[in-house]
This record gives sequence, C-alpha cells and structure tokens, in this order.
Amino acid sequence: MNHDISSASRPCLTAVHNKLWGEVMLERERQEYKTWGFTFDKANTINDWAAYANIYLGKATSIKATPVEQRVNILKAATLLIGALETFDLNGGFAPRHYDPEHANPTIPIDQTRVRTV
Repeated sequence: MNHDISSASRPCLTAVHNKLWGEVMLERERQEYKTWGFTFDKANTINDWAAYANIYLGKATSIKATPVEQRVNILKAATLLIGALETFDLNGGFAPRHYDPEHANPTIPIDQTRVRTV
C-alpha cells in the first residue's frame, strides 16, 4: 500500500472536495428546508444527532446495500453531522438531555460519582 501523500502522487483532491461539498450542501438544503427544519434541529440533543447519523450508517453497512446505496447513506450521515455542528455553533451547544445535571429533576437524586465533568 502506497502511503505517499505528496502532491505529485495523489489525485487532485480539491476537485473531489469541491464535488463532495456541493453534494453535502444540496443534501443539507433538503434536510433543512424540505424535511425537518431549524426548529427541529435546535431541539436535538447530541444523542439525537448521533442516532440519526447512525441510522444512515447502518443502512450503508447493510449486507444488501449496493455501492450506490452505501455512498448515498454515508453522504446523508455526514450531512447530518454537519447539521449537528451548525446547530451547536448557532446555539452555543446542543439541547440538554434529560439526565444532564443542570436539567435533572430535583426530586430524583443524582449519583455524583457517575457524573462526568469536563
């Protein structure tokens, strides 16, 4: 396997990147304006975003998936993750999960030994 990444030995990645970015932007437009929308995205937790992307990754890895289906579903998963980053940046983070310490039900004790802090 050749791991040489010099510009002389690799194809023009700029063209590949431009094509992929164009496809991602078209899919993102479909997701935002024709499917879910900004209000829906804003309500997603990080777990929601991971689950949505994994749905498409699961379809891509199906034993029955054709190469075209693999590519289409990976593109959808990648675009959802771009949407997750957009939402994070626009809102200063993701919607809280029900078990996040700052949003937990005060009547339910939280085992602080299991709460991870960053």
